[in-house]
Amino acid sequence: MEDRTLVTGQVSENGQVKIIDQDRLCYKIFSRSKGAYGIRTISKDLLNEFFKLYTEKSDLTPNEAREILRGQSNIDRFEYGYASTLWQMAKMLDANHKIYPSTRKQNHETSNFHQIIFYGAPGTGKSHKIKEMLGEYEGCPEDKKVPKANIFRTTFHPDSDYSTFVGAYKPTRGNRPLYGLNGGLTVRLKDDGKELSEETITYKFVPQAFLNAYIRAYQTDENVYLIIEEINRGNCAQIFGDLFQLLDRDVSGKSDYTIKADADLKAFLVDELGEDNPGIKDGELCLPANLYI
Repeated sequence: MEDRTLVTGQVSENGQVKIIDQDRLCYKIFSRSKGAYGIRTISKDLLNEFFKLYTEKSDLTPNEAREILRGQSNIDRFEYGYASTLWQMAKMLDANHKIYPSTRKQNHETSNFHQIIFYGAPGTGKSHKIKEMLGEYEGCPEDKKVPKANIFRTTFHPDSDYSTFVGAYKPTRGNRPLYGLNGGLTVRLKDDGKELSEETITYKFVPQAFLNAYIRAYQTDENVYLIIEEINRGNCAQIFGDLFQLLDRDVSGKSDYTIKADADLKAFLVDELGEDNPGIKDGELCLPANLYI
């Protein structure tokens, strides 16, 4: 399976399968079929057989897949009774491959999940895994790398808030020309032929990681990735605010619900995207299907 696995908590598109745990050899899943519920253990080697067949003939039914694979493996035949479950898991695994360009060339097909949390003790390779998935490793073929312009990173800490994640007005330095009167006319002041100016402080809206990723996603058809490091160190309710509502996605990957942008954010996005862009149309925010967090 090319070192790509299903994610704990991941649910199949039809809701039949949920991954609840895994080890080196097996997945533990919660399954629902014909009104019956249960917890099963599925061999990763067996799933690999179904996955390989799925990548070749995804239009097969689970029973057809079972018949093709019957008698071709030394793995416990009893598990082939779980053909429908295995076929759904193969489909889930294929969706993972499609959004992780280090396994296949990046494409823009949607999957049934757009937010993933990697967890584990410090130093266990979480950030390294993400970099690998995005093709940010030495020797990665160019056609499997996510362009740097499509990757945005931020790190949460106890002092992080909405303004450091989304954006806010901030003072910025600038220069303005000096004027004076000459014969009743207003003219630019000069000294030895050089125009004079003075340093000023003005305020402008400065976007942060979330907004930069959001804008980029609406400017391209390619997948865009927002990486949040140390998410558990920040106060997520304070940092995300009403953006949490956008994280509910429909089957296409777009936000199920939109939220109204405040006046400052609306004005900035209208300048960047245009008032008719779906990213700020009617003054509302909506995560696009090509934005992954």
